[in-house]
Amino acid sequence: MFSFDFAVFLAVFIPLFTIMDPLAVVPLFFERTALKSKGRTLSLALEATLVATALLLIFAFLQEHIFTFFHISTQSFQIAGGLLLLYLAFEMFTGNMSSTRTADRDDPGAVPFGTPLLAGPGALTAAIVFSANPAIGLPYTALAILACAVITFAVLMSSTLIFRLIGKNGIKIITRIFGLLIAAIGVEFIRMGLMTWLTGIVL
Repeated sequence: MFSFDFAVFLAVFIPLFTIMDPLAVVPLFFERTALKSKGRTLSLALEATLVATALLLIFAFLQEHIFTFFHISTQSFQIAGGLLLLYLAFEMFTGNMSSTRTADRDDPGAVPFGTPLLAGPGALTAAIVFSANPAIGLPYTALAILACAVITFAVLMSSTLIFRLIGKNGIKIITRIFGLLIAAIGVEFIRMGLMTWLTGIVL
C-alpha cells in the first residue's frame, strides 16, 4: 500500500520545478500574449502546460523500456543527465541561453513553450532518473510532475502581473539562482550514478 511521504515528494518536486523554471518563460509568454485576449492566453497556457506534463509523464512511465531499448544502465543515465544539467546550469547562470530556449512568436503554445522551454532535455532527464530511483519511484515522480504542472499553469496565467512586479532584471536574477541550484542537482546526479556504479549500492 502506498504511504505518502511529504519529504520524498519535496525531494522530487523542488528539483523538477527548478529545472522546468517557468519563471524564465514569463518574459517570452508575456510578449506573446500581451495583446491577446484572456481566452487566447488561457488556451496557450493550457496547451503549453498539458504538452509539458504529458511528455514528462510519458518519459517517467517508460524509463525502464528506454533503458532496455538503448541498452543503457540507470547509472550511465544519471551521470549523463548530471552532465546535461551542468551544461544547462552554465547557460542559465551566464545568461547565454541556447536557441532551444528561445521562441518564434508564430509558434503555438505546444512548441516552444510546452517543449523545449518547460519540458526540455533537463526536465525529461530528471523525470526518468527520479522514476528509476527505487527510493523515489514512479508514484512520487508523477505526483511531483502534476504539482509542477498546476504551479506552471498559474505562473503562465499570471505572467503579466509577474513581469510587471519583478521586471526582466528580476527574472534574470531568479534564473541565475535557479542555475546554481540546477548545477548542484547535476552534481548530485553524477555522484549517485558514480557511487551506484562503483559500489553496487543504490543511494
